[in-house]
Amino acid sequence: MDRDHPNLSLLKDLDIQNVRDLKHVFREDVVWHFFHAAMPDLHGDYTGIEQIADFFESLKERSAGTFTVLPRDARAIGNELVVVETQNSLVLDGSRLTFEVAIVWRIIDGQIAEVWDIPAINTASHDSLNAMPYDSGRTGGATRP
Repeated sequence: MDRDHPNLSLLKDLDIQNVRDLKHVFREDVVWHFFHAAMPDLHGDYTGIEQIADFFESLKERSAGTFTVLPRDARAIGNELVVVETQNSLVLDGSRLTFEVAIVWRIIDGQIAEVWDIPAINTASHDSLNAMPYDSGRTGGATRP
């Protein structure tokens, strides 16, 4: 895989938390498709940079600012598509949710035209933040196996 592919370079420094600052990277009619079973209120197609920015602001609010994206791999497919694998994490309703995501980017003439955000919803891990903290057993508290 050519890591210098122009479409990979376009995505390399993309900061989805600040998409309004990157209008030049997105086509005016860009569409972001999102689905996640744990966030049905955010399901939908977001058209244009303002709707996409609003989506990420809602995600940030909903997760109390805990939403993170860790890129794992990226692969250009021809001159139009890029598939990116990420591991995303956020806190929802007192639990940290960590899940793998495949993101398919359609890039036309050097601009992002369409995005499919596809989470692995059946293999996500949930860690309760309300669980009793680890205790070695010396104080009679909860212990971990």
